[in-house]
Amino acid sequence: MKNNMLKKTMVFGIIILFVGASIVSNVSSEIKNVPKLTISDDWWDNEWHYRKKITIDHNYVDDNLNSFPVLVVHISSDLADNAQHDGDDFVFTTNDGIKLNHEIEKYVDSYGELVAWVNVPSLSSTVDTSLYMYYGNSNCANQQNSEMVWDSNYQCVYHMNEPSGHIYDSTVYENIGIKQGSLSYQAPGKVGYCVWFSGNGYFDYVLAKEDLDTNDACIEIWVNWDGSSPCDGYFGWDTTNDNRFYFSVNPSHWNVGWGNLYSQEIGTSDSNWHYMSFRATPGEVLDVYIDTIYQTTFDSIPFVGTSDIRIGTVELDSSYYWYGLIDEVRVSNSSRTQAWISTSFNNQNDPSSFMSFGPEEIASLAPSAPIINGPLSGTAGKNYSYTFVSIDPNDDDVFYEIDWGDGDIDPWDGPYESNELISKDHIWSEQGEFTIKARAKDVNDNIGEWGTLEVTMPKNKAFNFSFNLLSWLFERLARAFPILGHLSGL
Repeated sequence: MKNNMLKKTMVFGIIILFVGASIVSNVSSEIKNVPKLTISDDWWDNEWHYRKKITIDHNYVDDNLNSFPVLVVHISSDLADNAQHDGDDFVFTTNDGIKLNHEIEKYVDSYGELVAWVNVPSLSSTVDTSLYMYYGNSNCANQQNSEMVWDSNYQCVYHMNEPSGHIYDSTVYENIGIKQGSLSYQAPGKVGYCVWFSGNGYFDYVLAKEDLDTNDACIEIWVNWDGSSPCDGYFGWDTTNDNRFYFSVNPSHWNVGWGNLYSQEIGTSDSNWHYMSFRATPGEVLDVYIDTIYQTTFDSIPFVGTSDIRIGTVELDSSYYWYGLIDEVRVSNSSRTQAWISTSFNNQNDPSSFMSFGPEEIASLAPSAPIINGPLSGTAGKNYSYTFVSIDPNDDDVFYEIDWGDGDIDPWDGPYESNELISKDHIWSEQGEFTIKARAKDVNDNIGEWGTLEVTMPKNKAFNFSFNLLSWLFERLARAFPILGHLSGL
């Protein structure tokens, strides 16, 4: 009899251990909570995980300039790894956190090449200007505001980066250059991509003739002539009597047609990239610059436009079609200043000297919600041990605060290493159901989310089984699990 009872007791113990192990095994040891991003004092928005500081060298800014469109060019695996694939999450801010308008001209996510334009409210020629570039928000919509990059004086801005067809103006005026003939797209440009003209294509109606003020205008164009044609026109309208307005090239010189002036030679032509800029001022006086170097001034009799402006030719005659590359075409109804022109050239000709990028910074992340492990049930009045563990994404040390669910709260305790398993004991004095809550903070006081564990202290403080009850339980278990009957001799 005693022997039989001993067998039953042993089997019952096995059952209890099995059930208990099953309960414990259901407690996950994997951290499933996503760390909460916590904003630091100078971080623009807590949804953007990464940023880089941009420093504009004041030595390349030739005067204090306002609302200036700055070209930003950056290639980095940081962008490929952490920005959205289409670049929608890029944001630019001032040093004090004011969001700036920007337009992306080109983004290649496979290796992280970004070409963008940012409207900077104020550029200083005496002290460096600091900006921030934010990225790393996988859920945000497109952050561009392209039209607001270009002030209202810009009548058209063509980046010449389309993959095919017509070209589209980035300003609020939304001009469209209509493709005519045959053209090659997305050739390597001075800035991003450009269009290759091979003497049999052009863009028409890029700007209506009435939208150009010949008494107050600035025209800026990057051109690269291939040297294969004796007379190529790259921008302007038909040359008719005293209403000429065009820019072209011949084998030895660049040419200008202005009002009653025909094919005025300026500078020496070659097959390199050049930044051609023209400033029209009251009295229809035209100042001409090549790569910001002043060339000459033309003074015309009054004239009016006779045709809408074209890119790639000035006359509908194939002998005047352009051979070569054209990039970044802009027309403003503001003569701008020489400092504006020279700063634009400095920025676009050598963006890596114009600005520098700091290292990638990661937002200060709060520790993960702690994982809590320990008994899920027990007896009121007894001591139980529980473990807690949290991971800090920045690998900072952490502190723990624990709420045992019965009114007892352990205040912040630490520091402990990130991912270090710690143990705490507690006694519940009353029966009931309780929720253990714990959270972690790092050394920068970034507080994470709560981790929880539900526990129960049964109403009865101890289980008292009679012999008859034990026998009844084993008889039924033996029927359901014959191996238990064999072990117990039932």
